[in-house]
Amino acid sequence: MLELLKRSIASLAVTPPSPRDAGVPALSTLASARLYSYLLNIVIVVTYTVTAMPPGPLHPPRMLTKQQFTYFSVGLPIGLIAVSVGIVGICVVMDTDQKSALAKTHFALLWRRAVQHNPFIQAFMLNFGAIGFGYSLVRLLEHRKAVQLQQEQQQRQQRQPVETRKDR
Repeated sequence: MLELLKRSIASLAVTPPSPRDAGVPALSTLASARLYSYLLNIVIVVTYTVTAMPPGPLHPPRMLTKQQFTYFSVGLPIGLIAVSVGIVGICVVMDTDQKSALAKTHFALLWRRAVQHNPFIQAFMLNFGAIGFGYSLVRLLEHRKAVQLQQEQQQRQQRQPVETRKDR
């Protein structure tokens, strides 16, 4: 898969292919341009998001309820699986010659059939899987910070002596 991505990015360059790339199937210009533009869009969005975010959290971390914690804990691996299927699906769809080992699998046959029936499934799996994974991860990390802060506050309260009327 990594070689396929390297080949697609390298196909946009003007330099001739090297002999070590002989075993890697060539991508069509349209497929490599799509991949290149998609990767460029990801870089632009991530850069904009990082630069546009405020320097610190706007609110203290919030704890999740047990039900929310369960939903986000289940959503995390589901989002990761959806992103993974979307990435592998892109590799399947981009291999128009169907010469790679991945293109000859049963998954590739089913994926091409699904994409022919509904092309939106590719974007849905990749984009919404990434959004779901990222949101679940952020909320679970925020919950972890809130639990740590609560434990620290409880420890501070236990350390401080309690004043009674006799102490005054």
